[in-house]
Amino acid sequence: AILEENARSALAETRALVAATAPIGLATGGIGDALDRLGARFARETGLAVTVSATGLPALDRDTEVVLLRCAQEGLANVRKHARAGAASLTVAADDDEVTLEVRDDGRGFDPGTVAAGFGLSGMRERLALVDGRLAVASGATGTTLTVTLPRGEQE
Repeated sequence: AILEENARSALAETRALVAATAPIGLATGGIGDALDRLGARFARETGLAVTVSATGLPALDRDTEVVLLRCAQEGLANVRKHARAGAASLTVAADDDEVTLEVRDDGRGFDPGTVAAGFGLSGMRERLALVDGRLAVASGATGTTLTVTLPRGEQE
């Protein structure tokens, strides 16, 4: 029975890993549609309610969209692995200079000052540093919010 449970757990983890790294595709509809698809797939796989708000955005360059999508994927992967949440949300907003992605969950939270390497946040920070972006983490007993901010970039 223990062996069977371990096998099921390993299979679920493998499926989650494959799903998290599978391409979502920015080719059609841009970042808003890609995040809608990501949120819908995550909801199907986890049973969590996922709200996506990414409408009315200005045209973003492809590199900016790719960084936003990868950060959303990593953020949701963290929700799946660590949060024990009932719901999550992805929100993208832009002003003249910057675009912001917020990944929020209503899970158990954690102390951002004691994050282990396995949370993927250091990789997210490194990816953002390459494009002059930044990551803010707020977490407590009512959930966690990751806020990704990067220069808007110009549509090519």
